Amino acid sequence: MALEGLRDDLKAAAGPASSPERPKGSRFSDMMQNRTSEDSANFLRWVENSGTDPELARRFASDSMAAGDIDKLGQHFDGFEQRKGKVLEVAGQMTPQQILRYAENVPLLQSAIQLKDVASIASVFKDYLGRVAFREPAEFLKVENAFDNLKSFREGEFKRRDEEIQKQLATLGVPEGKWREIMQVGDEATRGNALTAAVKENLWFWQRPMDWRKTVARMTDAREKADVERLVNELNQREKEMGEALGLLADENATIRKAVNQELRGMREKPEKEMSFSDASDAVKNFRKTFNVDVERDKFYNKEGYAGKTPKEKAAITRSFNDLVDQKFRDSVKGKGEGKWLEIFLALFGMKVKIA
Repeated sequence: MALEGLRDDLKAAAGPASSPERPKGSRFSDMMQNRTSEDSANFLRWVENSGTDPELARRFASDSMAAGDIDKLGQHFDGFEQRKGKVLEVAGQMTPQQILRYAENVPLLQSAIQLKDVASIASVFKDYLGRVAFREPAEFLKVENAFDNLKSFREGEFKRRDEEIQKQLATLGVPEGKWREIMQVGDEATRGNALTAAVKENLWFWQRPMDWRKTVARMTDAREKADVERLVNELNQREKEMGEALGLLADENATIRKAVNQELRGMREKPEKEMSFSDASDAVKNFRKTFNVDVERDKFYNKEGYAGKTPKEKAAITRSFNDLVDQKFRDSVKGKGEGKWLEIFLALFGMKVKIA
């Protein structure tokens, strides 16, 4: 086994290869078997909204996968996980503190907060943004774009300048709060004198950097003040745009608007759970245990006098029986959930009823 041993040695020397195995809890099969999560329902909508292969999910559910379908599912799942991560990131910003910032100059959000309270309105967005993202992606996109613009600024230019200022203040030994107070002074000379006094108050002369006076002058001149104010105003504007996007969603999107309305009346419940893939599959299996299609069909046909009818009349009786099965199935799952997977399994079951 010299060659195989050499192969193993070469692999070890090259370092660990990237593995397609996903961390436990995030694999596709885990998602499909998870009965407490709506991930599989959202994944189904993700596949449908892609428009690439609308029958892929039905083939998967009916054990009739075609060549190439496994690769398609994998690609869709990769895209879904990325999308889900982004949705969770946006929804994670829906805290009372953030909503207050977003609402500062947005009448639509301010009105909702004044009618209820900020924590309640924040909880509506936190509970429902994920649903909107996968059910109505075009409407969620407006919020996402505003979020991305705010994030890029916060983590880009704003963060770089903030870190630079903090570094300068640490060098000068000046507390951040004192600097904020000084930068609100209108006169340039007064700002410079105030920052100079703050340095002298916090550092002995041998502790001060050699060029500390130049740093003070640079940090307090008119151009620096104008640039700092520009950054603050830019942050305010981008937070306002985020607030406007959320406000429009609450006003124009039926899902969010209804939830806000219920929240204002103190009648809102958590969103009704969408059936997972596993639950929808089991719903059909359980129904078939309690409803014998063949027996019920014979009873129905006998009652309607099927044997003596014309072909056209027989077709009408068959349609009536199929409608009856459909309704009885829906009655059997009332209060247990809703969603697209349920519709797919119902359609598959209905096809079997019609063929039988």
